[in-house]
Amino acid sequence: GNLSCKEGFEAGENITTKKEGNSEFINSLLERTPFPDIQGKESECKWFEEEYQRVRGSMTRVADTLMEMIAFAGGAEDDYFYPMFHADVPLSTHRIIKYPVRTQNIPPQARLPDGGIISTGAHADSGFLTILETFGQPGLELQINNEWR
Repeated sequence: GNLSCKEGFEAGENITTKKEGNSEFINSLLERTPFPDIQGKESECKWFEEEYQRVRGSMTRVADTLMEMIAFAGGAEDDYFYPMFHADVPLSTHRIIKYPVRTQNIPPQARLPDGGIISTGAHADSGFLTILETFGQPGLELQINNEWR
């Protein structure tokens, strides 16, 4: 069975193509995020996209501030990381992930001796910076010096 159990939505920055001479520059690795478009729910879909972009903008500002602090602490200029994430090809992704409570089809390796159930196993995030809001829910642990806390 699959140890990880999550639902999510992720998006990069809004990408606009650029004109180079008389032709339009297109990067085949970039695409516009496909936001929900449900017939009969157009206003809800529009609200979701607008709200998502608003929150993404706020989180980008938080990330930029944290990266300035990391650069400063390392003895670099405050804007050291800025070009890496705000160049012509943006390098950031914003994810909303929900780890639902498992009640069915739980693989044996997801069951803990104390009766708890793992929603997603140990992993390393694939990015430079992770900003996490747990909304007060327990469960997330960090491994520090080979000890889970």
